[in-house]
Amino acid sequence: DGQIVLDKEKFNKGFKPAVNIGISVSRVGSAAQIEVIRGFANTLKLELSQFEEVEKFTRFGTELDESTTQMIKRGQRLQNILTQTIHRPYSLSEQVLLLFAANRGYLDSVKITDLKRYEKDLLIWSRNNKTDVLEIIRIEKVFTPEIEKQITDLLDSFSSYWEKGDDAND
Repeated sequence: DGQIVLDKEKFNKGFKPAVNIGISVSRVGSAAQIEVIRGFANTLKLELSQFEEVEKFTRFGTELDESTTQMIKRGQRLQNILTQTIHRPYSLSEQVLLLFAANRGYLDSVKITDLKRYEKDLLIWSRNNKTDVLEIIRIEKVFTPEIEKQITDLLDSFSSYWEKGDDAND
């Protein structure tokens, strides 16, 4: 129960569903979310709302300080990571992995034009090399310090492969 507001501008940019998170509301809210996703959702909604507000001002060509520039870069990456390929939904484990990477800054140094390749390579690499971590997330459905450490280790390992330009299928 609630109200979802769609944004024509987001739709035209290719973001689907083009939900305006700043003014969309739900009476159920995060109670309907699995606990592991709920932890990321609050931070994600806040960062995206702030990004959308700040992004409007950038159109006027105003000079931005470093923290605002970083907020815009993070927001662009969050929007990008939330746009999935049609008819290819991610598993819960894959969603958690991608949201964790986005929230913890692992995507901050990845060029926008490389994000989809990074995302694809990360998921392939994780399926091939770290199925145990993905399986633990799928089974537990909660975010514990142990799971956080395992995801951090996974992302650190993948980052070294990514930076060297190794093939994700290794």
